[in-house]
Amino acid sequence: EHGMQRQIELRFTERFADGDLAFEAGYYQVVTTYGQDEQYTFYGRFNVVLRRDNGRWKILLDSDTNDGGAVGATHFQQARPME
Repeated sequence: EHGMQRQIELRFTERFADGDLAFEAGYYQVVTTYGQDEQYTFYGRFNVVLRRDNGRWKILLDSDTNDGGAVGATHFQQARPME
């Protein structure tokens, strides 16, 4: 309605799975575009713990932070892209 688009990209620093438990950590980038002229980029760090229940992965814990604005493009670029 307002011409806004939002894209999120994840990059990983850690990804572990053992049986029915998994842990992922990394950085994300959110790009929000308004019309054709305004674009804002936000970076953050995330941690996720998952458990497989009846064949489906469910999130047990999902946390994120931008560490008071300290997380930026450099952190994001140094992490591994999703495969």
